[in-house]
Formats: sequence, structure tokens, C-alpha cells
Amino acid sequence: MEINCRAIKLLILLGATFLFASPTDSASIVSDSKSPSRCGQVLTSNYGIISYKPNETYIPNERCVWIIRVENATSFDFTFSHMGYPQNDYNTKIITFEFHSLHEYWPSLGTRNIPGNVAVVTFSTSSNPNSVHQGFTMTYLAITANEPIISPASTDYISSYREAYISHPSNGALYTNNEINLIIITPDFIHVPGTTIELNFTRLELAGDNCTDRILVSAFNTDLIPSGSWSTGGDDSAQVICNDHGTIGLGTFDMMMMVFITQSEKEAAGIEFTYSSDIPILESDLI
Repeated sequence: MEINCRAIKLLILLGATFLFASPTDSASIVSDSKSPSRCGQVLTSNYGIISYKPNETYIPNERCVWIIRVENATSFDFTFSHMGYPQNDYNTKIITFEFHSLHEYWPSLGTRNIPGNVAVVTFSTSSNPNSVHQGFTMTYLAITANEPIISPASTDYISSYREAYISHPSNGALYTNNEINLIIITPDFIHVPGTTIELNFTRLELAGDNCTDRILVSAFNTDLIPSGSWSTGGDDSAQVICNDHGTIGLGTFDMMMMVFITQSEKEAAGIEFTYSSDIPILESDLI
């Protein structure tokens, strides 16, 4: 993956009231009894099932995210047994992360093994009201090593609040070596066109040189695919924050994912920030 080290503008948020987003805490939308999987879950078992709206019609502009974090995982077998939408709609996408690489998978029916230590499963739908179908059912099986790969201090945050405070580490602690932390911001699990997300870092202390400790920031947008995709490489690359660059704030559209990786073998205070989403009011909301 080619990392684009573009500078991004500092955004100061004044006079806002923020919620505290705890690790794996999410104000999730709860699907009905036909859909056993809720948006915003972090799955930690070696084997698991995600089944989202397999027998019901989804709505336009849905955004649903799951994180799969299994201790000592080196790869995952993903098996899709049901896809209730045309495959070329690309409603489901999977990204797995390792310390020096990421892998993207656009699922099809059947089983495929994808290398990675932690995975993000995203289900998203386009804004086209005439392109609505059903969801999906999948299973995963983590292939694990005998020795630790990622620090157990690694933490996942999925926040669907419209504004929140996030800190890693929390309570004044220092981060450890070999962490892969995931922070995903997805206001209301729904995308309203014109939405912006603004971040204000109040602490940004990363150790190491040459971006050994770094934060990859990926925006989710519909520039390439109507149902949306994460900016991860090529011309649509992720942005990077590290000690060697002065990037300290960001504004973007739709969802946002931050991958906080530590490999300097040094400790530091890490990050603390608030975010706020500006969501336009739709005409239907005024009726």
C-alpha cells in the first residue's frame, strides 16, 4: 500500500458538548429478529457468524461495520453462504490489517482465505432508492499462531455517536509496542449526503522515527463505487499521521477509520481527540 503523506487542515471545534466513546462502545441500530447481527459489534471468538438483514430489504445509504479481532490471528477463512444483492453492487467489503500491509476482499459466494491479524467487515448501500435488495450471511474462521503477534493492549473503538471524545490509551497510560488499534466513526450507521466529520486533536504524541508509530486515516466515500469504499491505496490512498509529519486534524465525508500502529519499541502518550459530525437536515425530517 502506498501511503500519501498529504498535509491536512487543522479544524477547531468550539462550544460543543461531547459524549465519551468507550472501547467497543457503540450506539448501535438493533436489527429485528430476522437479523441476528447488529451493526457495531466487535467479534473475538475464533469462529463466528455475521448475518445482516438476510431476509429483509435494506434501505439506501446504510452503513454497518464489524471488527473481527482474534488473539494471535494470522489469517481468516471467510465463507459467504448468502448474498441477497447483485455481486457487482459490492455492498460488502472486507479489509484485513497486518503491521506492514493491508488486504482488501470483495466477497463472492464460497470460501476464501485472507491474510491478516485483524479484520473489518463493512456493509454499505448506495443512495439509489430503486437499487434495494437483501443483506448477507457469512462465517469466519481465524487461523492462529502459537505465539503472540499483536499486543493485548490493542483496542477497538466503533462510535456511531454524532460527536464524541476518544482517547488511546485512556486514563493517562502509555501505549505499548506492537499495537494495532482500530477507531471507526460512523454517525448513526446511516450516510446523509453532505455530511462532514471534523476532528480536533488535543493530544498527539507518537514515538519513533520514519513513521514506525503511525495512524492511517481512511475516509469512506462513494467516489469509485456507488455503495462506497474505503480510501486505502493508489490515487484514493489513506492519509498518515506520525511523528515525522505535522498532520494534526482532518475533515472528511461519510465514515472514517483510523488504524493506530505502534512498532518503535518505545512508549508514548498516544492520541486524544474530539470529533463532530455535521449532518444536513433532510426535507423528510421536516415533515
